[in-house]
Amino acid sequence: MFGCRRREREIMFKREIGKRIRQIREEKEMTRDQLAANAEITSKFLYELENGKKGLSATTLLKVANALSCSCDYILLGVKSGDGSYGSEPFVTQLLKGFNEKQCKIISEILQLLLELNEEMTKHEL
Repeated sequence: MFGCRRREREIMFKREIGKRIRQIREEKEMTRDQLAANAEITSKFLYELENGKKGLSATTLLKVANALSCSCDYILLGVKSGDGSYGSEPFVTQLLKGFNEKQCKIISEILQLLLELNEEMTKHEL
């Protein structure tokens, strides 16, 4: 039962991230191919991201955010900066810039573990 809820939340989270990526890309009048090239990912992978079929690593998140000149915070959470923009230098992006690709992968794995721990703690609170 709890596994189904978790899976549903993951699917919704991926869809919301994909919607935000597509929204910004279209507002900036970028094609999928242009964004994919700028973010150093394939157009197919970007299509899957935008349609909520794939998730993304911290490294890919940073590349996509940089290519869109927006914050990782906005892509992940839909949180705009205080001035209503998508923020080009958000807190998370600033932090991740200090790490290399290998370190970003480790950070991504740690964040995933924290999300799983949070899910477990939430189950026990019910």
